[in-house]
Amino acid sequence: MKGDGIFRLTGSSLPFQITPVDGTVVLSAIDSAKTANNFVYAYTNKGIVEITDTSSPNVISIPVDNILKEISQNPNFFLSTFGFVYETEYEFGIAYTLSPSRLTADSALIYNTVTKEWYTWEFPVPIWSAQVSPIDNQMYLASASDDFPYVYRERKGLNSADYADAQVEVDIISYTGTTLTLASTTGLVVGETIAQFDNTTDEFVISQLTGQSVLPLNKAIITSIVDATQIVVSVEADWDVDNANTYVFTPFEWRIKTLPNATGNAAVLKRFQRWAAYFADIDFLELQTTLTTNLSPANEVLATQPFIPVRLTGWGDTPWGNGPWGGETGDVPVYILRGDVERNAARGHMIFIEVSNAEALTSVNYLGLAISYYPMTQSLRGFR
Repeated sequence: MKGDGIFRLTGSSLPFQITPVDGTVVLSAIDSAKTANNFVYAYTNKGIVEITDTSSPNVISIPVDNILKEISQNPNFFLSTFGFVYETEYEFGIAYTLSPSRLTADSALIYNTVTKEWYTWEFPVPIWSAQVSPIDNQMYLASASDDFPYVYRERKGLNSADYADAQVEVDIISYTGTTLTLASTTGLVVGETIAQFDNTTDEFVISQLTGQSVLPLNKAIITSIVDATQIVVSVEADWDVDNANTYVFTPFEWRIKTLPNATGNAAVLKRFQRWAAYFADIDFLELQTTLTTNLSPANEVLATQPFIPVRLTGWGDTPWGNGPWGGETGDVPVYILRGDVERNAARGHMIFIEVSNAEALTSVNYLGLAISYYPMTQSLRGFR
């Protein structure tokens, strides 16, 4: 693949045979052509294409064409845009920036070669390069930040401790309830997670060397920074003031936004009533959801409803008639969360659902969301 088209090179010895494949598809981002799972992926003048040695280029980027147009209009497009692959995760990525003053990438557009889905990443710092090591099969990011001149390694313990960005070590001096006294709160931010790990073994130290994340003994979200030494956290815990393996982790936000759902007929006006979210497991304190319709005011700031999981002791642990149906509050999570659709999203022809979370050391196995509704009319008259 070159600036004047795509060519096929064949042969096992000199002279090789060069055959034109498609002269209309030319490489746009010079460092974007990568091989993954017996395909070649590249950012071209026609978008991102998938190429085999037996067929013409297949354009796969139509669902994200609006994003690619923004990327290509950046004056630093040729310098900041590059491709990378993660073969064992079946991912091809285009790293880019939308900032006209930046020469390095800060985000990535990811294509899953199996599910054919697109999603985006935001890097914790601007990066020069992204590579997957063939030795440990982990991704490494070369930071382009002067403040954080490091090589970042992917967390890969295949547990909830993987879900965090950078970490800093802290010392707990004392605690009372949810108030913790630290040696210093400098640099800490509300919303970050403080966690303690087992210091009686070398498990955590080894995990830092290998990237194989381990689960913490205690964790809580910072809800308030009181002063230079005190913070308030979300839950009480039995903190060990002698534990040196105490860190504060920066969360990263993930967000799922669905395509418009017209429930089969976009011409009918509906009254949306209640929602129910389904999970395979729950390991979060709060999950945010935003519901809007095509009739929701475009200039209105919509309230975001929290999903707060309820935990019960389990069926049969409470004497009959002495507690709420299903059991008392305890350790068994309820995997269905329910709520009412807010008034500003109650009427519409189609509904948009957005779910997000920003808690470090937390995983969410989200199955989907169901909404009950009833049809109203095919006319808009009388609804404003």
